[in-house]
Amino acid sequence: MAKIDLDSLSIEELAAMRDAATEKLAQKVAARQSELDELRREVAALRTGRPLDYAAQAMGATDIVSDIKGDLATANAALTAEPPSPEPPVAPDAPSPSPAAEADPKVPTT
Repeated sequence: MAKIDLDSLSIEELAAMRDAATEKLAQKVAARQSELDELRREVAALRTGRPLDYAAQAMGATDIVSDIKGDLATANAALTAEPPSPEPPVAPDAPSPSPAAEADPKVPTT
């Protein structure tokens, strides 16, 4: 960076230089603040144990992650559900009613 002889500058030139420096400084501070805010969000996501949610949000994939979580919840519910109780076994010696008797109770069975 070239040295500037501030004593040789006019008041208007010094004021313009001050304004340019102030604007540049404000831009750099805003950029740094944005970086720090992003890091704060990352740290907060890691502390809550939800890095996948944070990553999905950053990538714009929250709908996809929500679908995956829903599918996983459905699969988990199906795997952990109690199986239906088996039907009681039918005794093999008991005669089963004939289809005709079931259709018309007045018909005698043999």
